[in-house]
Amino acid sequence: MSKKKKSNLREWLEAIIWAVVIVLIIKNFIFYPYAVTGTSMTSTLLSGDFILVSNLHYGPRLPPTPLSLPFSHQTMPFSNSTPSYLDFFQIPHYRLPGFSEIERNDVVVFNYPLDNHPTDHKTQFIKRCMALPGDTIEIKSKEIFINKKALKQSQTLQFNYSIETDGTDFDWEILNEMHITEGGRISTENHWQLTMTSHNADSLKKLDFVKKITEITDETGHHNDYIFPYHELFPWSLDNFGPIIIPKKGQSIPLTYKNLLLYEKIIVEYEHNTIEMTDSATLINGQPADSYTFELDYYFMLGDNRHNSGDSRMWGFVPESHIIGKATTVLFSMDKSSDNFFEKIRWGRILKGI
Repeated sequence: MSKKKKSNLREWLEAIIWAVVIVLIIKNFIFYPYAVTGTSMTSTLLSGDFILVSNLHYGPRLPPTPLSLPFSHQTMPFSNSTPSYLDFFQIPHYRLPGFSEIERNDVVVFNYPLDNHPTDHKTQFIKRCMALPGDTIEIKSKEIFINKKALKQSQTLQFNYSIETDGTDFDWEILNEMHITEGGRISTENHWQLTMTSHNADSLKKLDFVKKITEITDETGHHNDYIFPYHELFPWSLDNFGPIIIPKKGQSIPLTYKNLLLYEKIIVEYEHNTIEMTDSATLINGQPADSYTFELDYYFMLGDNRHNSGDSRMWGFVPESHIIGKATTVLFSMDKSSDNFFEKIRWGRILKGI
């Protein structure tokens, strides 16, 4: 009888182990669900969306940190500080073949480059890829130029607007239905600032109590501490940025002072070199050099909520090694602001393509 019990227990353990292995294979190599919790991609994606991320499009990335506790991203369960991984053993970056390349305007999930964790345990971000390796990107008064050609703007882009009313309040239920969830009244009773699409701005203009709507522009001409590369030689802003070259594998740049401000982090942290400046030369790994050739491809990511997104304008380039997959489908969506369960479900977003 005891042998039979042991046999049954072993069968259950084997079944659980195989189930975990299969789930991990699917998650790492095929697809996995991702929960949208922020507003940086509104109105393309909404907080409460559960989306499908395909690892197959760009090719599955082999997990760099194999000694990790399954289903624990950064810390152990019931702990806020104990890592859920051992990072003394790391696998060099390798990506299996995919069936497509990253294209401009793809919505991409990636690991946030500035996190202090191994690559696959860094916080996951979701943004829109705006510039590819080798591209030159420039933002002029919100309009994006790639290689000096204007890029067609998506109708889902959001910006901040200044609104003057006659003192009448906006109905927040109506604003929520329009996915206008950020902003509110500021300074005086008749002055508001709201984040919305141009289409929604046109709709609000038609309201009798709205006297004036002005799209806010983050002007350039002065140095911003929060705008990459955080230096007075680059007086850029959220709406006026660049031009800047996106590094491409095999591309070489001269090691000028301005280029080092832009690309030193890449050379040192992502491509694991040392840089030393002397009075007479720049040393790469102890050797004099007047140019540098990039070893990886990089991408420039932006949120569709352009005035309320932490993205490449603030922290620079995303290395190819940090790319996880392509966001393809909204599986379902929950509106957390509603108290009724059935009203929480955004029925129109079920199985919605991205």
